[in-house]
Amino acid sequence: MLLATATGACVSVKPVVVDRNTEPENEIRGSCQRLRRDLRLTSTRTPDEIAQMKPQQRQLLQALLDRQLFAPAVDRLKQQRVVGEGRDGLLAVLSEPLPADKPVIAAENNARTVLMQGVIASSKALTEADLPAVRQVFYELHAAAARPGEQVQGPRGKWRTVNEGD
Repeated sequence: MLLATATGACVSVKPVVVDRNTEPENEIRGSCQRLRRDLRLTSTRTPDEIAQMKPQQRQLLQALLDRQLFAPAVDRLKQQRVVGEGRDGLLAVLSEPLPADKPVIAAENNARTVLMQGVIASSKALTEADLPAVRQVFYELHAAAARPGEQVQGPRGKWRTVNEGD
């Protein structure tokens, strides 16, 4: 939406962004929030209750727990610039990781993939055809959360270092 103001013979145009997210993006973000909330509630269940969950729910819960478990190692690898936030919503390897770090990177990317698929499965409005849009939203969320010194891939594939205030 554009607002224009006329002053004499001059017209100034000021763009006003009302909502930058499209309908699918809003659905994906809402589905992410619902999934995160549901998984947090599920994480307080007893082992017997977890055993009663559907396999997909257990897989999603495991993905969330894996991400929490490996978060310190992933943060370290980002700060060391061994990995960065790829534009596909996954970690991208930027330099050769130590052998002990390879399973951490694989586990994080597997967990992200499981969560992306869970977002699609948990929404009646999304299908597998929406996976590229889901990946884009995951990328935007992870890129926005990147800390100074970390690497983020831009939309055209170029890598940049996050600075203070970004």
